[in-house]
Amino acid sequence: MSAHSLDTHRIVKRLQQAGFTDSQAETVTDVMRETREFDLSSLATKADLVGLATKADLAKFATKADLAALATKADLGTLASRVDGLASKADLAAKVDTLVSKADLAAKVDTLASKADLAAKVDTLASKADLVAVASKVEALSARMDGMATKADIAAVKADIAESKADLLKWVIGLVLVQGGIVVTLIRLLPTFGH
Repeated sequence: MSAHSLDTHRIVKRLQQAGFTDSQAETVTDVMRETREFDLSSLATKADLVGLATKADLAKFATKADLAALATKADLGTLASRVDGLASKADLAAKVDTLVSKADLAAKVDTLASKADLAAKVDTLASKADLVAVASKVEALSARMDGMATKADIAAVKADIAESKADLLKWVIGLVLVQGGIVVTLIRLLPTFGH
């Protein structure tokens, strides 16, 4: 017999010595054995709770304020439509040629900034390709953010966990109280049957 097994024969003998009938002693012993054999493996253990998110884990997620600072699809759409509305260099050159002669233009260009100054300024502007790349990055970021849990989702999961813990505790306490009540009732009622 292992250290954790229940000596039912000894329990039956003790109950019989206390005045229980054979049937009563065997019934009480069976109830005690069934109580010990109850499967607790479906209950959550400390190891099960280790895998849950902690407050520190939840603090790593972006907040609504963080996300509000990012450009929206509407912002990028407005920017893209403004860029699409700009004329190309060839269109501008054709329009300039129709407006003024090259000699007049050359005279006016001398009063304007040099090509090097203009080239430096043009280099600082974003190209259409740059804007399209930014738009695709923002769309990819937006798609990634759609799958993330919000604080409200996390709070709901925490509330479900807390509710489950409370329900589990109620069931365990109720089971212990019912078993204790059965044993006490049997002990009180059984001696009266032997007289």
